[in-house]
Amino acid sequence: MRVGQLSVAGDEREASTKVGAAFTVRAGSAGTRVEVARGSVRILRADKPLATVPDNQTATIGANGEVELDTAGVFVAGIKLGGVMPGGPALVVDGHRWKSQAHAQLDGLTLSGGEAATVDGLIGVDAN
Repeated sequence: MRVGQLSVAGDEREASTKVGAAFTVRAGSAGTRVEVARGSVRILRADKPLATVPDNQTATIGANGEVELDTAGVFVAGIKLGGVMPGGPALVVDGHRWKSQAHAQLDGLTLSGGEAATVDGLIGVDAN
């Protein structure tokens, strides 16, 4: 796909899934925005590579060709702080199960200072 001087191309279809990249391109006065939902997308200007944008990432290309990449809000991990008792209640937020503090510390988390708070009254939180 061409947008002004830019070329935007998604990755090829995978043989096993027969599905290629899924992405949206929006052009405006501030530049061009490419949002990738699946696969990866290559952005070129005058046939010179500017960026490769992977799944769940967004790229904004300014009028001068500067590229800014950022995530599209993908959940990475959650840690239930204060939950150090083995077998304690799990915490699920928007369908994502969070790690206990003990598990996160075994994975390398270190803590210093801070204040404890509760999850009472938060929307989308199931503290069972």
